[in-house]
Amino acid sequence: MMAGLLTHLIISSVLLAIVMIISRKWVYGVSIFIGQIIPDAVKFCITGIKLRTFSPNLILKDDLFWTLEGLMSNYHTWVILGIFIVLSSFFFYHLKDLKKESLKEINWGYLLFVIGITIHLVIDVFIIEKSYWI
Repeated sequence: MMAGLLTHLIISSVLLAIVMIISRKWVYGVSIFIGQIIPDAVKFCITGIKLRTFSPNLILKDDLFWTLEGLMSNYHTWVILGIFIVLSSFFFYHLKDLKKESLKEINWGYLLFVIGITIHLVIDVFIIEKSYWI
């Protein structure tokens, strides 16, 4: 029911290149790249660390993976995180601890991060994996 690792890495790399070319800022490219990878990275890495294995077969059988799946594949998780980040950036800007340029970079970076996550979740709905990798 979800795309494999190589599919996400290829799409992430293409998004990274497109955003870096358009924006001319590597930070924005990295934001969308990480957004595309983070939902599966959290699920597989945390469960893999718990089980002390890299085996996707064993990781997918663990209850922790499916608990994290519910959190990472939920748009509400990312919206709540976004609200926290945006409000925090405005708070620090108001305190004069953050410059206007930094405020814009943080908010644009998070927007691209969420776009990456959204693309990831949409791809997971429409692409049925043939293996863990493709």
